[in-house]
Amino acid sequence: KEKFGNPSAMNLHSLEPKSAISHARTQVSRLLNCNDNQIIFNSGSTESINHVLKSSFFSGFQTGKNQLVVSAIEHKAVLEVADYLETIGCQVTRVGVDNNGVIDLEELSQSLTDKTFLVCVMLVNNETGVIQPVAELCRAAKERGALFHTDAVQALGKMPLDFNGLGVDMMSL
Repeated sequence: KEKFGNPSAMNLHSLEPKSAISHARTQVSRLLNCNDNQIIFNSGSTESINHVLKSSFFSGFQTGKNQLVVSAIEHKAVLEVADYLETIGCQVTRVGVDNNGVIDLEELSQSLTDKTFLVCVMLVNNETGVIQPVAELCRAAKERGALFHTDAVQALGKMPLDFNGLGVDMMSL
């Protein structure tokens, strides 16, 4: 009610909101072990996931990459965007899981091609609580030149999160 203003503006009203956002960005980056400039605030995880998947597709498409690899057990926010991207030329590969709900590294590795622009695997499943071996899966993606995104919404506040330690390119929270 008292400290308002467009933090991107160049006026007196923007100074306090700009400072508050900068302070919050620093706090979050310390918690996640990443740089301040890697933090983007938005309205929530669905918006974040949409931004990541769509912008990655359009960037990849410009360089001849059109394959998105997702786990078959991703959250609806990921699967619905993947379904949409298929309607506009994206090749979506859905990788299954074993009896314990863990993604098979070998199956994921075999699904990767030179056309893979992004691999998207949630860190913790929202229904089962299974923790995926994201760092290992990420290494496989990087070996093929693909970016890696993890939906870490269910991990937030329940386990330590280390952006740099996981090796991911993008993380939605």
